[in-house]
Formats: sequence, C-alpha cells, structure tokens
Amino acid sequence: MIGLNMLLDGENAVRGLHLFTDNDVFNVCEAKRASKSLEAHEPQVIAECLAIIAKYHASRANDQRSFKHLAFTLTSGEVWIFGVVDAEKRECFRTAELKLNMRDPTAVKHSTLRALMMLIMIWNTQPADVIKEAMTAYSNKN
Repeated sequence: MIGLNMLLDGENAVRGLHLFTDNDVFNVCEAKRASKSLEAHEPQVIAECLAIIAKYHASRANDQRSFKHLAFTLTSGEVWIFGVVDAEKRECFRTAELKLNMRDPTAVKHSTLRALMMLIMIWNTQPADVIKEAMTAYSNKN
C-alpha cells in the first residue's frame, strides 16, 4: 500500500505517478481503533482530502478540469461514517454514524448490513460530486 505521504511529498515521492484519470473514482478510507469517537478523527480525514485535492491541482496547473470534491470513509469496523469534502466551498457533508454490534454478530440486522454494503458500493463507484448532489438534493429544495 502506498502511503499518503509518499504520494504527496518528500524524497520518496513517486515521480510521474498520475493519481487520477478522467474516469477514476477516489475514496479516502481511514480505519481507526474503536477506543475513541470517530468524530474526533474527522478533521484528519478532511485535511487529507483537502491535501489530495490541492496536490492534484498543483500537479496539473495547466489542466482545466475541475476536481473539487473527494469522498471519504471513516470506520472503526463497528461504526461507519461516509462523507464528501467540497474543497471549493470548504464544506464537509457526512452521513450519520452507522453502527454494527460486532461483539454479537447475530444481533446485526440484515437491513443494517444491506445499508452498509450499499454505502460502500456507492462511495467506491460514484464520483464524489454526484454523491454530494444526492446528499444535498433534498435540503437544497427547501
């Protein structure tokens, strides 16, 4: 696995690596220990998303394509948060926490697992701007 620091900067940076193509979908995934609230880790994942977007723009200064949104997944394995960072507006949109009781897997509802699998699929197959639009469509109409 290539670390974020290796991709972004430093003497070990990968030279000439193109992080994105026109059709790529990128999702920053952070796995954390369950000992702390996931909300405490949100600033870190948001900062990483902003850094990736800034690096993209710095490496493609002459590129007119726009890259303003980046999706992220933050999880402890039992608690999951999905979100999208909007770098242009400096906003973060996120889901409510989805909680699974992994200490008693028989207590996990089928509908909860289905929702988790659906969110994982969406966050890894859809562009972040599309996800953001879907997350904000209802609130934008009011």
